[in-house]
Amino acid sequence: MDAEFAAANLLRPEDLQAVASSIQRIDDLPDGFGLHLADALASLLVASLTDAGPQRVETAAGLTDRIIAYALANLNDPALSVDSVARRHGISSRYLHRLFQRRGTTFAAWVRRERLIRIRRDLQDPALATRTAAAIAARWGIRDAGHLSRALKREFGRTAADIRREAAPGRGSPGRAGHEGLSRT
Repeated sequence: MDAEFAAANLLRPEDLQAVASSIQRIDDLPDGFGLHLADALASLLVASLTDAGPQRVETAAGLTDRIIAYALANLNDPALSVDSVARRHGISSRYLHRLFQRRGTTFAAWVRRERLIRIRRDLQDPALATRTAAAIAARWGIRDAGHLSRALKREFGRTAADIRREAAPGRGSPGRAGHEGLSRT
């Protein structure tokens, strides 16, 4: 299915108006639901645009952007890897490594950071306070709960328990983790 067909059929003008209206009111939603709605809307947009084949990409930067969009939409998949993404986009693993090297990182490091950003955000969310850190990590494709707190400590200087404790009611409002993506080069 090509991207224009998908976008035209998934996102009609009235749908785009509804999305725009939702985005304008996203901060009015209670207890972090706005962040989850924003993720869902982003996933919808990404899904409608990532079905284009690699033959449509004209530049390395465009291909990297499309790979990033695909990876963001699939962060919850524990099988998301260099090999699976390269195969999905019709390129070699070596070329995928080269694309991310141009942006000063590796694909695996970028995926790990994006997952940790979302895990930190969910740990700070009072609406998810009853979920275990392991369940939150699994939701974002990280199955090794033992490794989670060490990875969070290395990335943000806080363990999962620290993040939860700091976000507890009465300790101030949880910080909003924005998209901390890659700069274009």
